[in-house]
Amino acid sequence: MGMIRSNNSMFFATINGLQYNAEHKLPGNQLMPGDKMIMGMHLEFSGRITISGANGPTATTADGIFGLIQQIRVEGFHRKRQKNEVWCNLRGSDLNALVRMCLGQVQYMEPSLGAPLYTQNMNIGANQVNDFKFSLYLPFAPLGIPFRSQLGFALDAFNVDQLTLIVKTADDKSVFSGQTVTQPMTAYGSTTGSAKVDVSFDYALESETGLRNVSPGMVARYQSDLFTDTDLQNNGIVTNSKRLYVPPKGNALTRVLMKTGVKAAQTTGNDAFASYTDTCFSNIRFNLGSQRPIRRYATQLSMRNEIARANGLQPPPGFCMFDFIRSLDSTNNGQLSQALALYGMVAGSTANTDVYLEADVLGSTGLAASFIVEELRGVPDWPKPKQQQQRK
Repeated sequence: MGMIRSNNSMFFATINGLQYNAEHKLPGNQLMPGDKMIMGMHLEFSGRITISGANGPTATTADGIFGLIQQIRVEGFHRKRQKNEVWCNLRGSDLNALVRMCLGQVQYMEPSLGAPLYTQNMNIGANQVNDFKFSLYLPFAPLGIPFRSQLGFALDAFNVDQLTLIVKTADDKSVFSGQTVTQPMTAYGSTTGSAKVDVSFDYALESETGLRNVSPGMVARYQSDLFTDTDLQNNGIVTNSKRLYVPPKGNALTRVLMKTGVKAAQTTGNDAFASYTDTCFSNIRFNLGSQRPIRRYATQLSMRNEIARANGLQPPPGFCMFDFIRSLDSTNNGQLSQALALYGMVAGSTANTDVYLEADVLGSTGLAASFIVEELRGVPDWPKPKQQQQRK
């Protein structure tokens, strides 16, 4: 592992011409850099949304400007593993919350109320201008662990064919609600042009030995399930011990992020939350085996406070997280050995193969919950030192 020295951040390309409800790739359909070990990716969005003079929005959704990003997807064919892999498939608001909860950091955003939390402050008055800038960071390694451990999960782009970045935008109803006409989106600071995203990568630098024999582990992040009020609510009556969610088996879970609230009006390009809530679940249990909790919390507030104790910052409203690798005294001292190993398990309700989340649910109209998974797929395979090879 000594062959990798440090992190090096480099701007790569600009994706121009962002439009509502469309799929965007790197310019000219070019691929992500294929000769590097990639630690992370920075996406810096900028543009302007001008509120219509009539029939405009009456509110901003809870996801706000982050709701503009319906999907960030990184995929390709890994030659060593001989399979198509998806490193990330997340919405912008969920990726932003995940990184904030893991690092205890809030990135710059406008329009906002300013530092330190940069709470969004969109102006919905007739003919008002909203010049926006916001950033999303996608790490390819687990966060909250020592940097040397993170190196073992960098994206080995030189082993991947057709390594592709896809940014899918939503429509304006993911940002605002109540409008009956589309709110035009143009270039930042202008009434013409188009919004854009600047793409940069953090590379792991190599020494003279090179990295070609390295086979890192892989971290996958994706939205696993989304439940609507028909799954969760019971006419406002508390439902005790409701079986909410069964996580995917076959790998090792590092984190499961939970997002709760009321969904916005559904359209083709909109999957946003109109509002968030932190009070719909209580007596929350993550079970390994039938009625065998390995994590248990009185309320969602209890979960949120646990995260705040570790990184000094409350999660965004509506979000909390089961973090199986976190250290409670530091944001960078977690242990991958504590990941929840679900290898070889099968579906069903027998013995310890039954892994599920349950809680008491206070239902309400439109209630929804989304679960975002971070899991380890394989472990790093580093070249053996020359002395060890010679002994064999």
